[in-house]
Amino acid sequence: MPGGSSVDDICRALYPGHDSEHRRTGMVANDERSPVVVNAEPPAGWIDKSMIIHSAPLAGGQTIAPTIVIARDALGGRETFREYCNRQIDGFRVTLPQYFRESEGPGRLHERDAFQIQFMWASGAGTLRQRVFFISAGSGVVVTFTTTAAADDYARHEPVFEQSLAHLVIAPAPGNDR
Repeated sequence: MPGGSSVDDICRALYPGHDSEHRRTGMVANDERSPVVVNAEPPAGWIDKSMIIHSAPLAGGQTIAPTIVIARDALGGRETFREYCNRQIDGFRVTLPQYFRESEGPGRLHERDAFQIQFMWASGAGTLRQRVFFISAGSGVVVTFTTTAAADDYARHEPVFEQSLAHLVIAPAPGNDR
């Protein structure tokens, strides 16, 4: 990642004693605090593009709730991981009003190839800052971890965003050792 530190290094510095084994078992989509569990298998031949969305409650006067969105996607045809990242970033640049890239770069995240980009853009609710991590999960799967908050409020939520990223678990599906 930019500045020479990997996210794993940042996580170790922020959370001493937080090891890879804990990251592999730390976060699940449906936890014990939720009264409802949702699980659905995609139809045969369909691509799983499932998402997990976490949203902070709006505080007084806020118009934009900070969010974390974790999604899975598939590489297209013979597309490489970097081509996938470039295609997504090109989409940001073309579709997001007043898009402004702040930083980007390749790296490693949870021992996987990754690429991160941080940018701002003008939404209908105000200026947003987003940081997106594209993570190569193997087998043609890409996991995207996106954090979003109002640009002037992003830094206040960054510790929660970093902690959630540190607890992200990417593992083969049961019965799939690939």
